Amino acid sequence: MQLDPRQWTVKQRVLFIGILVVVGVVLLIVLTRDNNRTNPTDDALTTAEKATNEGDYDQAFETLKAAEGQATTNEEKIRLYNDLAASAANAGRLQDALEYYAKKHQLDADSRKADGYLLGELYERTDDLQKAIESYKLFVDYAETIPQEEFGSAQVESLKERIKELEGQQ
Repeated sequence: MQLDPRQWTVKQRVLFIGILVVVGVVLLIVLTRDNNRTNPTDDALTTAEKATNEGDYDQAFETLKAAEGQATTNEEKIRLYNDLAASAANAGRLQDALEYYAKKHQLDADSRKADGYLLGELYERTDDLQKAIESYKLFVDYAETIPQEEFGSAQVESLKERIKELEGQQ
């Protein structure tokens, strides 16, 4: 068999093209196989969001909790822990919410500042006023660094007043 494609017979050209098509199809299948699989963490987040929208916070929490071991990357774990904390808080499972925020902050310490307001509310609801005050203060410092459209100065001032009230209760 000659290697110069210009001298190939019609059968050789058809055979060569057929081989290229088969190799291309196999590569396409191999390269897209993982992309067609759904991510269990994403599936759980979607299912939990639906349950939350329907007001079934316990179901949202249980769905996310079942997916906890399936998160493989830190990004997935952070998203999952954040949503677990929120769904636990919505379901009235305040200690669970605090535990999942703690897990999230172990992976993403910077997010503690942004979560300070939510943490403050949770600590206040569990009667841990000292931690509530600390969390609120952390959030005030954070809020003063972000655009006012995200958290306005009036809201910051209102939170500062709430901190003073809590400090008076200690």
